Amino acid sequence: MNVSVPKVMRLLAATQPVELSCDEVLRLMGACAEAVLQGRHLAPDYAQVVPLFEKHIELCADCREEFEGLLRVLRAQQA
Repeated sequence: MNVSVPKVMRLLAATQPVELSCDEVLRLMGACAEAVLQGRHLAPDYAQVVPLFEKHIELCADCREEFEGLLRVLRAQQA
């Protein structure tokens, strides 16, 4: 694996005291995708998790790709 030092430094700088794991993000992905497509907010019990979800998606290319793929599939089903 070829990882650049600047990239690692950026990721370390973006580290938060509380973060979601990829598994946690994957469990939330369906509910978040539905909310995005419907233009609504998630249920109140998800409100504290949404910023953590968004931050993870921003930093994790694998989860971001999975989420974008899910959104594409759901949008295609709506059409």
